[in-house]
Amino acid sequence: MYSIVDTHVHLLADVHNLVWQWRAPHPLSGDHRVDEFISQCKDEQARFSVKGLVWIEADALHDLDKGIDGVRGPIEECKFVSRYYSGTQSGEGETRPGFIKAMMPWAPIPWGQDVVEYVEVLKKELGPQFEHVKGFRYLLQDKEPGTMTTAKFISGLKWIQEKDYAFEWGIDIHNGGLWQFEESIEVFRQVPNTRYLINHLTKPNLDLDPKKTHESEQFQKWKQCMQQIYELTPNSYMKLSGGFSELPESLWNDLEKAVETIYPWFKVCFDLWGAERTIWASNWPVCSMFAGPELHSKWFSVTEGLFDKIDLSKEDRQKIYESNWERAFGV
Repeated sequence: MYSIVDTHVHLLADVHNLVWQWRAPHPLSGDHRVDEFISQCKDEQARFSVKGLVWIEADALHDLDKGIDGVRGPIEECKFVSRYYSGTQSGEGETRPGFIKAMMPWAPIPWGQDVVEYVEVLKKELGPQFEHVKGFRYLLQDKEPGTMTTAKFISGLKWIQEKDYAFEWGIDIHNGGLWQFEESIEVFRQVPNTRYLINHLTKPNLDLDPKKTHESEQFQKWKQCMQQIYELTPNSYMKLSGGFSELPESLWNDLEKAVETIYPWFKVCFDLWGAERTIWASNWPVCSMFAGPELHSKWFSVTEGLFDKIDLSKEDRQKIYESNWERAFGV
């Protein structure tokens, strides 16, 4: 049995629903706390157990133009999660000291070096729980072209690199486009040494027929971009995660076909990042909207199918499931 640390989990509590953009009737409204996570991440076949998670910010409501007052949402979100270490409040679920292995809060990277002001406030308000902050995320997949290539954004990333924090890199070939990858390459040429944690295999276009994926111009250009991204970022890691949000609905329960569909994209990433720099994650609860409450069991089956296709050893599988995350997050 593998002892997995799930490296991409969002946590939401309905008692704090004003913090997030996901309100009723959105399927991500309601409680998605550690309690719900633990109740859903079991495997009836006893192939794995989940021994902990890494929390990733969930794009709490914010306004970059209003200074610290405009970013109280992400601060309150992180404070909520930090209480799982020390003592939860009413409506937040049980205290779970040790279960959350690292926290990756939101950060206003477009502020440039002024991101320090935000981090200092976060540090003060989290108190001793700030030690669990191992990096940050500013989601890029839904931003306008040119966002990540501004001088201020580059300056903010350089601060992240200087302080040896990890940074979650979320771009999207399926719903975003190749320009996000071209801009990423431009950024990585200027800030290469950060521990970039690349989300969800970059959200591949799984609408393509897997038998024709290699013939796709989009796939070939994406593959070239991924080669450059890998070469430019010697400390980066790839998250084997997020597949269900990109799969056609017809494949949510056809796991063998899901493996075949994801495989061309997975193979490109794995040939580059390999067993030493790949980490496993579920993207709970986002992917639960597609896979249902058996997300972990289904995604484990898919990833095992991918590993079987490349004859990956048990030792290398253990690295991806159990231990690579420690280096990736600096734990």
